[in-house]
Parts: sequence; C-alpha cells; structure tokens
Amino acid sequence: MNWRGMKMEGVLRALGTAAALGLVVGGFFNFSYGASPEITLRYAGDLPIGNHLTRAQEFFANRVDEITKGRVKVEVYPAGQLYSAKDYPKAVPSGAVDMAHCVLGQWAGLVPSLLVLDMPFYSMTGIIYGGLAIPGG
Repeated sequence: MNWRGMKMEGVLRALGTAAALGLVVGGFFNFSYGASPEITLRYAGDLPIGNHLTRAQEFFANRVDEITKGRVKVEVYPAGQLYSAKDYPKAVPSGAVDMAHCVLGQWAGLVPSLLVLDMPFYSMTGIIYGGLAIPGG
C-alpha cells in the first residue's frame, strides 16, 4: 500500500523514528528542571478585597506559585486597582492585563453568543444534559 510513493512500513518507521528522536531530545533538554525565566501574570478583579471571590483569586495565585515552584507568579489586583470591569474586554485582548475576573456578559460586544449566559432560568446542568429542564439544576 502506497502513501505518496512511500510504503506504509516506511511511513510508520519514519513516524516511530521521529517520535523516538523527540523523546531523546526532550530528555536531554528537559526544560522543566532547567533554569527558566520567571513569568509574572497580572490578574485583575473588581470586587472588594474581603470578598470571597477575591480570596479565591488569591488562593489561585498561591496554588500557581506552589505548583510551579515559584517560576510563575500571579499578581492579584482586586477592587478595580488596574481596570474597572467594563474595561476588561479591551484590556485583556490588548495584553494590558493577563487575566480578569469578570461576568461573561461583559464580553458580549466581542462574542455576542455569550449573551445566552445571561438568560433567565439558564442552567448549565440543563445544557449538559441536552437542554432538558432538570429540577434543582
């Protein structure tokens, strides 16, 4: 059986060789243990400092720091310190801020289909199960 003039055995051998070479090279240049530059991400929020969602942002930042062993830092800016919530749809795509905690309906100007999330009686459980109304969903 030919594939663009190559026998199938040749194609499989070439793919296997490429995969093995990738594993060997990846083993020699294991970037997860080498010295890598620190990454700092800015996480904007507009809720007050004592709010439970702001505390969740801080928890997320601490977990990222733990998991990446300090290579990735997440700086949390609550209470509109960087931008107000209405500015997030412009600030995030422009790179002025890396992440923002916001209501998805604010993005409807860029992605109109997100307005469906603001529908009354909307249930994510109902969407997952084929759009059926599920009691308590």
